Amino acid sequence: MAVFQYKGRSGAGQLVEGTIEAQSIDAVASQLFSNRITPIDITESRPTANEVSEFLQKINSPKPGLDDLVLFSRQMYSLMKAGIPIVRAMS
Repeated sequence: MAVFQYKGRSGAGQLVEGTIEAQSIDAVASQLFSNRITPIDITESRPTANEVSEFLQKINSPKPGLDDLVLFSRQMYSLMKAGIPIVRAMS
């Protein structure tokens, strides 16, 4: 899927900007219309050189050790038992 940047107007006429991940520009437009946003401009965003270099640094970083995995597992267990949603727990 590609990432698209959009500009549009809400039902109240306010300018709305953001990014959406979708298959095509038509899919983005459909998604915006379903959210009651009238699209003005939709462009596909390309990764910048800085984003690519950051991604490559993350790939080449060392793997987590056993102590890191144990600590992560204990913390996730505690958060799940407390009833915190998994998305919030991961952040």
